[in-house]
Amino acid sequence: SKAASNLQAKFVLVERDPVIQEQREQLPIFREEQRIMECIRENPVCCLVGETGSGKTTQVPQFCLEAGYEGLIGITQPRRVAAISMAQRVGLELNNPAWVSYQVRHDRGTLGKDTRIKFMTDGILLRELQSDFLLRRYSIICLDEAHERNLNTDILIGMLSRIVKLRNKLHERDPTAVMPLRLVIMSATLDVERIVNNGRLFPDGTPPVIRVEARQHPVTIHW
Repeated sequence: SKAASNLQAKFVLVERDPVIQEQREQLPIFREEQRIMECIRENPVCCLVGETGSGKTTQVPQFCLEAGYEGLIGITQPRRVAAISMAQRVGLELNNPAWVSYQVRHDRGTLGKDTRIKFMTDGILLRELQSDFLLRRYSIICLDEAHERNLNTDILIGMLSRIVKLRNKLHERDPTAVMPLRLVIMSATLDVERIVNNGRLFPDGTPPVIRVEARQHPVTIHW
């Protein structure tokens, strides 16, 4: 589609510490990068299911960054501590903390002019919707921990399923007006399939679900 063809501008080269890269390669999600990115590129909404520890929270934003997506890559977290710690971890892995920021309630956050990946609580994203319903700054939104099914997450899924469709229609009419938007729903359990199978949320068809198998051997991550 036109939306898919205009999603990517260029690839981003990341020079990581060799020890960090070795740790990433041990994560189950790492070997699924191509499959995940093809799914995101070809589908307005997709769902990623992987057990806790599979690496989806830290790696998917980096996959998207390296694939050259313009605009902000947003990742929501149910808890503020997770938003802050994940932002710090991803900044370390990218070897460029300026690329990654966080924003949580009662904290000014670290958003700057070089930010490419933004971790935030789901409440923060809801607040952004009040000032810009189309979320024009973002090219990808990842709703993480969707299986926890709190009220904010349910509201966001309902709204974003419509915003994605609207954004992509606007982009097809005028590619210079707004970027297309992709939504990635991430969960640790298969319960999230109840969400994607909801015909009222996704009347145009069930979004694809990618399952990431658990790792065979434990991986120790050193900060």
